[in-house]
Amino acid sequence: MPLFFHTADLHLKEEAKERLEVLAWIVEKAEKAGASLIIAGDLFDSNNAARVLAPQTRAIFDSHPQVRVLIIPGNHDAELSQEDYYGKNAKILSHRPFSLTEFEEGIRIVAVPFERGSRMAQALAEYETGEDSAMLIAHGTYFDEDFSYIPEEVKERTEEYFPILPVDLEGRDFSYVALGHFHNSFRLIEKKGLTICYPGSPSAIAVSDLGKRKVARVSVPEEGGACQVSGTAVPIGRYNLTRNFWLTPAAEEKTLSEIEAFLEKSEDRYASVNIELLGFSSISDQELRASLENLTQKFSQEFAAFRLQNKTISYQELLEENPLVKEFVARIESEEAEEARQKALELGLKAFGEAWSR
Repeated sequence: MPLFFHTADLHLKEEAKERLEVLAWIVEKAEKAGASLIIAGDLFDSNNAARVLAPQTRAIFDSHPQVRVLIIPGNHDAELSQEDYYGKNAKILSHRPFSLTEFEEGIRIVAVPFERGSRMAQALAEYETGEDSAMLIAHGTYFDEDFSYIPEEVKERTEEYFPILPVDLEGRDFSYVALGHFHNSFRLIEKKGLTICYPGSPSAIAVSDLGKRKVARVSVPEEGGACQVSGTAVPIGRYNLTRNFWLTPAAEEKTLSEIEAFLEKSEDRYASVNIELLGFSSISDQELRASLENLTQKFSQEFAAFRLQNKTISYQELLEENPLVKEFVARIESEEAEEARQKALELGLKAFGEAWSR
């Protein structure tokens, strides 16, 4: 059963040497698994980075000669050309609107590079569906019923992001669609017998790239049928870990202990941690600041990056400036059970805070 590793959006650049290390890890992993490698666009962060890092990238591919590498241009490295040499086992599939490659017997590769101002329907207008199944590699924006992962600015300017609609793929001979462009997380879409995958960046590029990183592992049946796809963890890939904690008056120590326990459990030198402390504090600014500085000193060296932001509001000032909150607090003080009183205070203050933020 032929095996592929599918990744995209590495965005290699000189200032991020760790991304080259991630690429080397992926290629080595593919070699050990006996797999070929698909890179579905934006291998480089810019066309200039592609030129500068060509020798290092070629050295990585050449050090694992058993791994066949297929690369398409993305929107960041759109000038990649089939004339560029990245090693004898690496091939740039840059022909537009698409290229057709007989990868091996029974496996046809259709490659569609990113094309600003165009769309998949135009790119595949002259493509003739074959009898055997094919794999599609593309760099663009897949619009289906679930638009939740697509930023608003992309929805408003779809033509700039190479839109791919479900109807563009239906009725084709594609068994697997290897996509690149959205890199916040691994996303697998099963639709009418078609398997579509965004593997996500194998090392975080933006603050929205949350959670541990993955590449797609794709097994192609030798006699047709659905591909078997799963996410393979990239243990050395940088990732973002974001968490909000809510501070409630008289329960500050409890929340600070929860933050400490969370950090101890999450210690990972590949994680970039961003913690926001929200809510209302009844202790002095100086005391709270000292506690947060202690946490920063204890944990900042345990992560790739560490940020702890204090966005709390003085509880005393809140009571003095807002009669409605003061009346609410006075009423729940009559509650005899301390646990119930504290829970009511927490829920009430959260509701007030959310209303003010709107």
